[in-house]
Amino acid sequence: MRTLFALVGMITGAALLVGCPVTDDDDVGSGECTNFSGHAFPDVVIDAPVDGSNFTAGDSLNFVVVVTDEDSDVTRMDMVAEDTIDNSAELIDVDVPAPDDQGRSAFTIAYDDLGQGAHTVRISATDTDGCKSDDSVVVCLDEPGICD
Repeated sequence: MRTLFALVGMITGAALLVGCPVTDDDDVGSGECTNFSGHAFPDVVIDAPVDGSNFTAGDSLNFVVVVTDEDSDVTRMDMVAEDTIDNSAELIDVDVPAPDDQGRSAFTIAYDDLGQGAHTVRISATDTDGCKSDDSVVVCLDEPGICD
């Protein structure tokens, strides 16, 4: 039993030594993102369009994304939009600006950037620690019945 306690103590001590170091330099990505390591994941919420929205040819899809992060400056986030149609993610050719100081990022995706069909659009944010989160919505472009 004493050996078991000693082993657990060594493993716990090693984990603390190897864990994510807290640094003063927010530009250094640690690669370890947990609420326990001091490097929290950003929180990403797509406010618009609403999940299941229908669009027709010529429409623009106006996105509003809100990002919060308890330990990183949201204005320095890297933002990416992906289309995950057919279970494979492809970058959408759109500039997704970093959030403003209120955490809001607004941008437009043209109908032609996606094309007809049901699409799952995923917006991801990566903070300066390298922690990444995302949110997604399903949008239907000239695809009646799927999003109704």
